[in-house]
Amino acid sequence: MSDFPCLTAPGLKDIPGLVHAFLGRIEQPADGPPLCSHGHRDPLCHVKTTLGLDGCTITTMKQVHGDAILDVAETRVKTAGEADAMASGTPGVFLAVQTADCVPALVVDPVRRVCAAVHAGWRGALAGIAGKAVAHLRDHYGCDPADVRVAFGPAIGRCCFEVGPEVIAAFEKKMGETFDAYVDRKGEKGRVDLRGLVARQLTDAGLRAGHLETVGGCTFCSEKEFFSYRRDGKTEGRQITLAGFSA
Repeated sequence: MSDFPCLTAPGLKDIPGLVHAFLGRIEQPADGPPLCSHGHRDPLCHVKTTLGLDGCTITTMKQVHGDAILDVAETRVKTAGEADAMASGTPGVFLAVQTADCVPALVVDPVRRVCAAVHAGWRGALAGIAGKAVAHLRDHYGCDPADVRVAFGPAIGRCCFEVGPEVIAAFEKKMGETFDAYVDRKGEKGRVDLRGLVARQLTDAGLRAGHLETVGGCTFCSEKEFFSYRRDGKTEGRQITLAGFSA
């Protein structure tokens, strides 16, 4: 059993061979018992032990709030490069994103046995990263968007995600009046439904509405369970969200 929140999506649990998890706060103690059975205090090692992935590599990337997507074909890649989404159809590749308010999304095709892990902040949402990930699976792996399932993990909610006029103007320029459904305005500022914006991109990319679900609440509201950049500042940790098909 884990000593931190470890959430799974009901719509992904029935996919044979898929390992996935949305993890919460993993505190790294300065002293005391190690985080994993191998005597390490490495949080990723603890994650692997908790999920039964000892001996496997969890692949991460340098997230830059853009729309680049990397393909990972080898099982021993620790860092894929600079991007905000990774995709793989190789068994034994486990892809992870790290978030602390941004939307973590797992994009899975159970037919082709392909998955992608997506990091979507407001800049990534503006660039359409999630919809592009679905298109990437279609174009590079032969996936049918109608078969794809997506799960969102914990992220900052509309209740807490206040943005300035420059962010609102950027979305208005791209979406026009459609953006009104995703913002509660207060003067020049507004509270934005980030997960709602990402969900809209997915359905526009061909995802079936019934194939999208959300697990976990607002990261800002849930201090005991999740890290939040907005609440805690730059020095705090990140949640890990991962997925991959076992070999």
